[in-house]
Amino acid sequence: MTLDRRRFVLLVGGSAGALTITGCASPDSIGDADGDGDGDGDGDGDGTDAGVGSDGGTVGGADASCPTASYTDTYAVALYFGGEIGPLTGVISSDYLIANQPVDLEFWHGHGGTSHRFTIGPEHFTELLAGNKVMIETTEVEDHSHMLFIDPNDPQYRVPDATPVDIPVCD
Repeated sequence: MTLDRRRFVLLVGGSAGALTITGCASPDSIGDADGDGDGDGDGDGDGTDAGVGSDGGTVGGADASCPTASYTDTYAVALYFGGEIGPLTGVISSDYLIANQPVDLEFWHGHGGTSHRFTIGPEHFTELLAGNKVMIETTEVEDHSHMLFIDPNDPQYRVPDATPVDIPVCD
């Protein structure tokens, strides 16, 4: 991929905005952080998390001293190489950010039975939780690929009726 002026502006310019940082378990360490053997990290021994997941609230098992960032399920959006905005092409769920594991997704179209794909992973989640716009390129099919962006600050790209989720952002 070559870096022309438009891509440079998109990558560096990103999206100005703020994500709410409040309040330490990192997404990598959510689990049995309390050591009681039940795998949930909330200290009550019942094996269920204390918090709530993608339907709102704080993720269970988070240490109260750890800051959180609020994230709302957001669409990935195609960005044509001419600079035009394309179609919405998949939901980047708060569950992905909580799990902090790479996720392989299908782009909105393919060619001859072969779909463009893209992978979003921990390096992208860190940027999204910091309030930064993320750029991802799809796989190449029939000698071309597509550029996508995920903008956690622009409400027009949020999934309708999605509830913000507070996600721990400790190191």
